[in-house]
Amino acid sequence: MARFGAALVGGKILSQKSLNEMLTPMKTSAGASTDYAMGFGVATDSLGVRRVAHTGSAIGGRSAMFMFPDSGIVAT
Repeated sequence: MARFGAALVGGKILSQKSLNEMLTPMKTSAGASTDYAMGFGVATDSLGVRRVAHTGSAIGGRSAMFMFPDSGIVAT
């Protein structure tokens, strides 16, 4: 997962434009952000740092990937 995240934010899978579109939160019909993009939760902290997360679980396992796409940091 760490390699996938690094390739994603490193531009090896998608162009920067496509990645930005993928990580742009959807909006409700009223225009409010859902804080959820294409498969990723997206938030911006009080310092303006964007963080992206995806978690999952199944019987016997759980995973999480956290990305800071603007600085290229990925943690699993």
